[in-house]
Amino acid sequence: MVLHEQHSVSDLARRYPISFAAVHKHVGALERAGLVTKTRHGREQRVRGDVATLRSAHRLLDELETLWRGRIDRMEQVLECP
Repeated sequence: MVLHEQHSVSDLARRYPISFAAVHKHVGALERAGLVTKTRHGREQRVRGDVATLRSAHRLLDELETLWRGRIDRMEQVLECP
């Protein structure tokens, strides 16, 4: 899915080996998390990724990974000391 484009939930469901209901549920979770926005065009629901929020989440996850890798390295050093 290209993030700056809108896609219908039906189109997304066709791309994955899960049911429409499952895709709809996942899209709802992503919307509640602020990672996508949903709009209605007639009977069709269209989804667009929120690029700024996704980038922010990516930065946060990178920071957390760095933090925890440092903590794990320190724990390994402590455990190696007799």
